[in-house]
Amino acid sequence: MKLIKKAQPVTVNKLANLNVGDKVRVKTFTHDGRNGTIVGTFNFTVLKINKVTFEGQDKEGNVYQIDSRDDNWKVVARA
Repeated sequence: MKLIKKAQPVTVNKLANLNVGDKVRVKTFTHDGRNGTIVGTFNFTVLKINKVTFEGQDKEGNVYQIDSRDDNWKVVARA
C-alpha cells in the first residue's frame, strides 16, 4: 500500500463567525507569583481578520493581535 496524499489536521475555525467591526471581549489570565491569578477583561473592535489571528482596537486607539485558537475571547456585539 502506498500513501498518495497525507491528511491535513482539522482545526475548528472560529473566525468564520467573526466580521470586521464586531465588538469582542477578551479575558487574560496572569499568574501573580503567589499562587493567585489576575483576570483582566478588555473590549476590542475587530479591524482585520488574518488566517489564524485577528487585530482589535481598544478605546484608546491601541491595536492588538489576538490568537483565534485561544478560548479567551467571544463576540459581544455584531457590526
